Amino acid sequence: MTSDGNFPSEDDYSLMILKNRLAKGEITIDEFNNLKKILEPNSVKQDEESKIKDYPQKVNKKGSSKFEKPKKKLSKKKVILIGILVFFAFIIAGQFVASPNFHTTKYRIGDYVWVDGINYRVYQTGFADNHNIYDKPNGKYLKVYLSITNLENTSAEVYASNFSLIDESGNRYSEATEYGYDSLLTTTLQPNLITSTYVVFDIPINSDPSNYYLEINDENHVIKLTNS
Repeated sequence: MTSDGNFPSEDDYSLMILKNRLAKGEITIDEFNNLKKILEPNSVKQDEESKIKDYPQKVNKKGSSKFEKPKKKLSKKKVILIGILVFFAFIIAGQFVASPNFHTTKYRIGDYVWVDGINYRVYQTGFADNHNIYDKPNGKYLKVYLSITNLENTSAEVYASNFSLIDESGNRYSEATEYGYDSLLTTTLQPNLITSTYVVFDIPINSDPSNYYLEINDENHVIKLTNS
């Protein structure tokens, strides 16, 4: 029992044992002080306060130090916004990758272009007047003359939708179906026979045909409509 009439606590008993061990020489003064800190009720709290006070510092190359601020977590809205931006970035990048470089195409008027067993050759371009009052172009009609040879053993069909006209800016024109007449809409090709036909496109009135490209099926088969 202590001098104030209370029974000693468990920590008090532990401290008394430490003092006895110190008195007997079983532990050193440093060991006593370290063990005493552990037994003190407020030691844990003091250690935590010490850690907060000595907040980790980031030392730069010059030797000066500054407090490293806790990293902030991104909000849900910011995460969604970043995801949307990344998504559209991939779409835009995909469009640039998918767009062929028309300026470096190797095919010109007079060259043979092999596409899925069929040989295509543009041999001439020209302009056409509307042949009746009902099919007046918005600009002017450009006619692209082709010879097509089916090199397969069976007949094959070629559709006007297989062809696109592309300008220097990458704008695409489909066949002017309103022209009709005897232009290419659907043509059946017999094996080993040459078929002559043409595709008609409605282009701006001040356009130069040499600034256009004829795409056959895909961007890997593009013919610049010039001889040079």
